[in-house]
Amino acid sequence: MTIEQENQNLLRNGYPPLADTETLHTPGPWEPDIRLAQAIVVDSKGSAVADIARHEFSDTEQSYSDECITANAHLIAAAPDLLSALQQAYNAIAWDIPGGGLSDQEEEELLDTLRAAIAKAEGRAE
Repeated sequence: MTIEQENQNLLRNGYPPLADTETLHTPGPWEPDIRLAQAIVVDSKGSAVADIARHEFSDTEQSYSDECITANAHLIAAAPDLLSALQQAYNAIAWDIPGGGLSDQEEEELLDTLRAAIAKAEGRAE
């Protein structure tokens, strides 16, 4: 059964849908590879996933510091892990794990935030 079919069944029975954990992006883990002249993010096979720009692409030609480039590489490398954590948190909250201590309104607000973050990480608007 696909995630879409499972979610349709859940919705029909009054349950919240699960976050889709199938991905189209390069699988993680990703790791930053910081070298003297460049910073890239590589997958587990060492293939480049992202190349971090040292200069802003505008008329100002602003150059970013080494610290900024390194921070950007680490943030981008964390993307698959962040997405996975958000999906797990969404599914846990949606299924109301005991002891969460959230009011229904707080739960809904958190779920809305998680849905938006997951959508953004997956490259789709919501």
